[in-house]
Amino acid sequence: MALSNFTYKNEENEEKEKQNKNVRIMQNEPIPDGMQVPETVESELFVPGFLMTQIGKYMRIDFLIGNSLTDRTGRLERVGASYIILRALDGNMVLCDMFSIKFAEIVESPTIVV
Repeated sequence: MALSNFTYKNEENEEKEKQNKNVRIMQNEPIPDGMQVPETVESELFVPGFLMTQIGKYMRIDFLIGNSLTDRTGRLERVGASYIILRALDGNMVLCDMFSIKFAEIVESPTIVV
């Protein structure tokens, strides 16, 4: 007897479910019933949760890399539990590590000279 639609619940399947959930969070798609969103992404008490409220705004982010600060600028596209994505002026997307962010300057009304 063959059960073609039967799958075992194992760590590999659970990991795939977690990855699919994270993709839906990034794309602001509805989360299916029974799946939980990390509190750090939902609550404005955490950096990712606050940054979720700022999507679409232009910002300059300062990162601590080693012993020095470096910055990136762009429009905030997406926020995950451990990263953000900025859209630079040239149209490229920049993936940024959430844990190295030290300062975020959020520009309410940008004046950009190209």
